[in-house]
Amino acid sequence: MFDQMASHFAQLWEAPWGTEALDEYWAHAARGRDRALNAASVANIYYDTDLARERMISLIKGAKRVWLLGNSLGSFFGGRNDLTDALRSFRGDLRVLVLHPLCAAAYDRAWREHRLNNPGAAADTYDLASHTAMRSSLYQDTLDAVEKAVQWRLAPQLRLQTAGSSFFLLLTDKAAVTETYVLAKLQEQGPLPPEGHGQDLAAAAQPGSAGQRILGDDLPKIEYLARPEPPDPGHADAPLAAAVQPDMARDPYGLLEMHYEFVWQQLSVKLPEPPIPDVHAWLQRSSASWLEERRSQCIQMAKAVDRATPAKE
Repeated sequence: MFDQMASHFAQLWEAPWGTEALDEYWAHAARGRDRALNAASVANIYYDTDLARERMISLIKGAKRVWLLGNSLGSFFGGRNDLTDALRSFRGDLRVLVLHPLCAAAYDRAWREHRLNNPGAAADTYDLASHTAMRSSLYQDTLDAVEKAVQWRLAPQLRLQTAGSSFFLLLTDKAAVTETYVLAKLQEQGPLPPEGHGQDLAAAAQPGSAGQRILGDDLPKIEYLARPEPPDPGHADAPLAAAVQPDMARDPYGLLEMHYEFVWQQLSVKLPEPPIPDVHAWLQRSSASWLEERRSQCIQMAKAVDRATPAKE
């Protein structure tokens, strides 16, 4: 018993997750994780992608509302799997936001993925025409998502977001699961070659190739509870829970819900009524129409500012 207690103490003392050194606590504002996780209503954190997938399937199956936001959402539309089945079987308030593949954020992301698969590629070798004509993974995956949404009769529930998204989001009536997007990918073989160096990997980077690397699924997925219940006064942890209440003024679930609603209403493009004979051609037209609409809005805003600005004498 003594040896076991001594071992337990040593692990808490030496492990980086066990304790905070006093100098770090007082002089460097180190406070660990527990208080912040509770204040943010964090229920789960997943680094294991398979376990995260299982959790998302469970949340979808038990939900009345499912709102999805991401780039191409290939995990849901990329092929027949449990996530796809859960999405197609869902009957409730469904919304899906994927990135418009011709907006600036999509181009930047596609260029980054092209650069990952072609370390020696220069910026002037990749343009908007390459993005569409070469059918980048992002572009092709978005085409597939739109075509499958039409095929599955989900077109009214899918829109294309015209503002870049920096995170994935699954929002149900019980919880929100997020993953932050980054324009980076670590290689198992080592760091990326320096800019302008490295072998040409174009052959391995063709759509559908097993050698192609795409961004995402590397940072942990974080699950936030929706409007958490107050602690049970009779529970053993009630004093601690009462001392660290969720910060409802910065409630992550509420903020994510509000973000989604704004993008859905203000920064997205609806699909036309099915059938859509040529999704590629429609994307081109919708992109030109959206850009012209935004240009007109900017002009109107500039005129309003001019009218509101007093003239200089």
